[in-house]
Amino acid sequence: MRQMPHSLEAEGALLGSMIINTNIVVDVVSELPSEAFYNSEYKWIYTAIKHLADRNDAVDYVSILNEMKLLGSTVDRGMLINIGESVPSSANYKYYLNIVLEKYRLRSIINSMIAITEKAYEEENSNILLEKLDQYSFDLFKKNRKQTFRSFNEEYQSLLIELEERQKNPGLKGVSSGYPELDKLTNGWAKKDLIYIAGRPSMGKTGFMLNLAKNASLYFLEKYTASLLSEQNEKCKSVGVFSLEMSAQKLVERVAANIHDINSDVLKKGTLTESDWDQIARTNSNLYEVGSNIFIDDSGEVNIAQLRATARRLVKEKNCGIIFIDYMQLLSAKSESRFQEVSLISRKLKVIAKELEIPIIALSQLSRKNEDRRDKRPMLSDLRESGQLEQDGDIILFIHRAEYYGDEFFDDGSSTENVAEIIIAKNRDGALGTKRLTYMKEKNKFTTYSPRKTKLL
Repeated sequence: MRQMPHSLEAEGALLGSMIINTNIVVDVVSELPSEAFYNSEYKWIYTAIKHLADRNDAVDYVSILNEMKLLGSTVDRGMLINIGESVPSSANYKYYLNIVLEKYRLRSIINSMIAITEKAYEEENSNILLEKLDQYSFDLFKKNRKQTFRSFNEEYQSLLIELEERQKNPGLKGVSSGYPELDKLTNGWAKKDLIYIAGRPSMGKTGFMLNLAKNASLYFLEKYTASLLSEQNEKCKSVGVFSLEMSAQKLVERVAANIHDINSDVLKKGTLTESDWDQIARTNSNLYEVGSNIFIDDSGEVNIAQLRATARRLVKEKNCGIIFIDYMQLLSAKSESRFQEVSLISRKLKVIAKELEIPIIALSQLSRKNEDRRDKRPMLSDLRESGQLEQDGDIILFIHRAEYYGDEFFDDGSSTENVAEIIIAKNRDGALGTKRLTYMKEKNKFTTYSPRKTKLL
């Protein structure tokens, strides 16, 4: 039987370095868990050193031996002295540390694969196994992530480079929403950000998401064209859409109504006039342009592990620059309760956004609590099933239509007809506020708001 990956030489040299130079102990124990040692005697010694360091006690032969007795170890003084004398200097301790860490990671991967393989032979459900595999990967990622200090000046150099990039799109640090007034508050959808769009049914969440996806596609195409003109020849980014509720065909139909400027009911019923066909002919090129870099996954029942795998492929194969999810409560993850499940999904969506370095925009349901209030505008406390969404979301915005609740006018006297309020309730790096958009539901279109004092006849 093949042995697990390990290096007794590196483990012994690392312990010897720690014994002869206690100044490196804090550095090592902050990165290396006790289980990283393959040799059981070395593991006992390291555990004793770690306990002493945690209590800020002196680390020497006497204290280590005493601590090991308290732990129930039988390693003798002679072995400990031999380990301390095995290295002439501690100068290469980081080299030894990296070897021990790498072997530990490899063993962790092997053990995870063995556990999954055994479950597969037992014919456990494949979706559950994929979810477990993703959880193993997620846990390993967290376990191996180094908590290191970063140089202020190095980060400042990165900021200067980022500022040069931002100068090309003044005021925006991310993907444009397509609505200048909204961009003023958000500065665009930034890399690594998790954005939640929440609202009650019939507020237009999916429609708004599709408008944002269309606008993101146009934004990427414009940047790509600009790069060609400046001979930078950057690869055009794409838009990924996970639709867990509607089919891809229905989403395309909604976008078609928007771009062709035709009532969606006409498209659904097939009652197109000659004028409608002419309009389609005139705007077909626009639709093909927008759709050229939008990719839709309408698999339906998707767990967070499958979404992560597909998202990674989209980034790698299609250069995806932003992902939309409709909607997050339809994702699944193995957990003991629905509350814990939603919390886990939210945390993992944030991890995926950071891992892939792209913004993720997810739709979310709201509870009915706002229905009991006189002012129906949503609040952060209305987020359904988990406060984790409020914690993980970098930006949380609500979509609200006062017209739906029978209010004819806003407080400023303007009409609520065909108006959607976009309420930014949380913005980690920017301002809060409310912006209005004109919403033409029959054409699935959100456009710049123009106030009216009276209702349309």
